[in-house]
Amino acid sequence: MLTRNWWDDDQLHHQFRLVDRESGRLLEESIEIHTVELAKYNGSISDVRSASVLEQWAYWIKNSSEHTVEELQELLPGLEFLRATGELNAIREITEEKQMYDAREKASLDIQSNLIDARQEGRQEGRQEGRQEGLQEGLQEGRQEGIEIGEQRGDQRGKLKASIQIYEGLLGDLVTSENILSSQSTEELESIVANLQKRLRDRTS
Repeated sequence: MLTRNWWDDDQLHHQFRLVDRESGRLLEESIEIHTVELAKYNGSISDVRSASVLEQWAYWIKNSSEHTVEELQELLPGLEFLRATGELNAIREITEEKQMYDAREKASLDIQSNLIDARQEGRQEGRQEGRQEGLQEGLQEGRQEGIEIGEQRGDQRGKLKASIQIYEGLLGDLVTSENILSSQSTEELESIVANLQKRLRDRTS
């Protein structure tokens, strides 16, 4: 099969056999070379049913990607075409499954990375909040207690933000960026988590 024109004519198929140059004697029952120049085939779906088998194969090779399996089976019901279409469908399913697997793996790695980042950022935010609360009380004990409280709150915010991104991924929503989530208050994050959990429960019920 050739995707470009090889011979300067309109003939789709050429057949070559072994011939002695000196005598012109043809070597019977020997190797044959066939060329099919797909670029010369311009058949449409309207005339493929009445076309020759060779032309039908040319149509199948050039246009199978534009049809569903069901359309190809109805259009070209011959046994050899049904087998080829079945193989094509198996290849498509493997390719789609591989793409879905890769997408799930990437999403899982992204979520894990976001969870780690969120926890680290949350602890950092918590320490800052805790220091501010501790300084306001003016006592060393208050500062330490404030830092601990802040860390707990920061870790809670990190978990809430990670949960939101995980739930959004499960629901097929656009995952909210870390910057947007960081701008939300803890109460707002809790409200978003509760709403996403409800949507998941409604979907599975």
